[in-house]
Amino acid sequence: MTHWLTLCLLPPGDADEDGDNRISEQEFVNVLSKPQAVTALTSLGVDVEAALDYGKLLFEDGEPLTFGDFMKGILTLRGSNQTTVKDIVDLRKFIAEEFSETDHILREICGFLTGLFLCFLCLGRGVDCNWLWAL
Repeated sequence: MTHWLTLCLLPPGDADEDGDNRISEQEFVNVLSKPQAVTALTSLGVDVEAALDYGKLLFEDGEPLTFGDFMKGILTLRGSNQTTVKDIVDLRKFIAEEFSETDHILREICGFLTGLFLCFLCLGRGVDCNWLWAL
């Protein structure tokens, strides 16, 4: 089945535009815009619109994927797949990491805004506020 998918989705030199034997996010989008790829994926029960959205997560780190990783990610989008405990655990881990990163960013922003507010208070009273930025 993988050989057939390779022929349908990735004709030689067609999808791997830069010849690195990996699929970049742009190459992924280009492949999913081809009618033959849409037909092949649809026949496997893959929601192609969801695949386009899912691509943002597949390429979140900006790195291209091997064909195997690409197909593994795409085939998880088949409507016949059932949710497993591992899927829920992976989702929980992903959400926890995203919230942690968001919390970190918000704390940095709050610290900066607090310093800026204190600086404005100092300047309003004619006091030098350069010492604030050394904290």
